[in-house]
Amino acid sequence: MPSEPIELTTQHFQALSLEQAERMRNEVAEASQLIALSWPMKTFAYRNPLRGWEHLPFDEAVREAKHLLGGNGYIPNDDYRQLYREGRITEEAIQQALQAVTSSVGTQTVTVGDRQIEASDVLRLHLVFGFDQLDPALLTWQLSGGGATEQFRDDLPAESRNPQNGDASSVSKLWESTLSALGLSARADEEQHSEEGTSPGVDLPSGRTLSDWLGLLAGASLVDQINDQMIKWTGAFVDEGMADWEMPDRPAGFYHAWRTLAARDFSGRFLGIKQFTTKVHDLPDSPEDAIVLSLQRLGIPEQRWADYLSRQLAQLPGWAGFIRWLGENPGYAAQKQHPIDPLQYL
Repeated sequence: MPSEPIELTTQHFQALSLEQAERMRNEVAEASQLIALSWPMKTFAYRNPLRGWEHLPFDEAVREAKHLLGGNGYIPNDDYRQLYREGRITEEAIQQALQAVTSSVGTQTVTVGDRQIEASDVLRLHLVFGFDQLDPALLTWQLSGGGATEQFRDDLPAESRNPQNGDASSVSKLWESTLSALGLSARADEEQHSEEGTSPGVDLPSGRTLSDWLGLLAGASLVDQINDQMIKWTGAFVDEGMADWEMPDRPAGFYHAWRTLAARDFSGRFLGIKQFTTKVHDLPDSPEDAIVLSLQRLGIPEQRWADYLSRQLAQLPGWAGFIRWLGENPGYAAQKQHPIDPLQYL
């Protein structure tokens, strides 16, 4: 969970020592390793998006890449489940798939009334129907406005429903029974926070930025807005003679060129960022200091910095991969003339 964001101004920020700046550069280098390199298009042959996970088994590498980059290595699970409902995936195939993983979960059983439920039973239900993980911050809404306790899922077999009392009654009773079996109260957490005058804490998921989180909870488009700006500035900076107008101050490096020009750009005002020019002017002179200042302002714990920065790079993996390649190839002609690297990009 992010620590409480603090009001930290540049004036109160103590510049990093040489040792601290080197540690920040190492953090960025570590964060960049999961972003596959992209070569210049004129020498581009292929790009392996799993390059940072080549030490893992393929399925695990696909899972890690999906978490960080958001891509899919397989068709969606809902498509597989539809194929099962259509009979194109057989029950025999389901059993074979379960046998391949059952050994890893053991033979645990749970007694519910007079029924024994085995781990393999739960795995099969998840495989065939899916148990989607629900973020804690969305639970209260799902139980009230989301109708989670009012109706069964559409794909639930008819024999699993209780036709006597209707969906709403059956699902509500099922939820109440689940809470009772776990020794929980539906309102205990809400009442506790009400008494304390606080809101329930929410953990920032691993591999997610605050803009990701806000987008999930509020449907905000912060990631898209940030990406639009990054594409605009990065494209102008790394241009190798195709643009009619050349971006000024490029020999100073990406961070310094952006900081000089962005203060005169109206995009920040159009996005509703108050005092945008002043905020850009007040940024530290070095990119290392700027990154640390921003992470501290956001309240990101230091032990999660590399993870957080990896996700930030993963928002635009193509551009970030190209910038990583440029940073690792200082002899490249364009890089000599106007240097850029993941540190400046972040």
